[in-house]
Amino acid sequence: MEIINYELFKLGENVTITVGSIIFLLFGIVIARILNSVVRRVLKAFFNKRSVDVGRSYTILTLVKYFIYAVVFITIINIIGIKLNYLLAGSAALLVGIGIGLQGTFNDFFSGIILLIDGTIEVGDVLQVNDQIGRVKFIGLRTSKIETLDAHIIIFPNSQLVNNQVNNLTHKQSPIRLSVDIGVSYGSDIRQVENTLLEVVKQFSKFKMNYTPSVFLVSYGDSSINFKLYFFSSEVFRSDKIRSDVRKAIWIAFKREGIQIPFPQRDVWIKNADK
Repeated sequence: MEIINYELFKLGENVTITVGSIIFLLFGIVIARILNSVVRRVLKAFFNKRSVDVGRSYTILTLVKYFIYAVVFITIINIIGIKLNYLLAGSAALLVGIGIGLQGTFNDFFSGIILLIDGTIEVGDVLQVNDQIGRVKFIGLRTSKIETLDAHIIIFPNSQLVNNQVNNLTHKQSPIRLSVDIGVSYGSDIRQVENTLLEVVKQFSKFKMNYTPSVFLVSYGDSSINFKLYFFSSEVFRSDKIRSDVRKAIWIAFKREGIQIPFPQRDVWIKNADK
């Protein structure tokens, strides 16, 4: 008992920190972790039963975790004898100095809270940030992790996601429109070209056919008539592969239908100068 009551240091005149206080603090942290684990299991089972999407369930679980730790922390310091208002008042000058030096960090911290509560960006969303396309893997209180198409992890300060323009490609959970450019020779039947392109798109079950694909003649080039094929897909993250698959299918279909894809040609005239 003497060891537990051994005084380590004092905070002011009324608060004494003992070995027992430290042990109780560590015990409280363990209890918070166990409580958080139990609550997470219960909520995950509930979310699976109700088919709650991954992003929304992640947000709720994260907020619940921080809430549990905050409640346990406040409870422990009150039991130990540290009044929160005394602690804040006694360290006001220190907090002001820290706040000035860590303005950016606090900005990221509150931006993280906004992201978790607002729900405009969730785990699993595909974003376009600074010409980079990636999937959100983690949203923390200070930073968020985004996995790019090259499987690289980019760590963004949360303030960048809140204050800057971000294109959330999957926010509405609806397919996005993709396009492929194609040129054909001037001797081609444009009706045949259009029908062939539309038939190619229909081969891909991954495309949402309730969103009607379309073909536009966009220009008359030097060597080709240029078309643009528009179609819709829910596989936003791998859109480059989808476009590649469509181009391959177009090549095969054009070979089968006898539609020529021209290449640039130039006529060169050589004139002999009279000597």
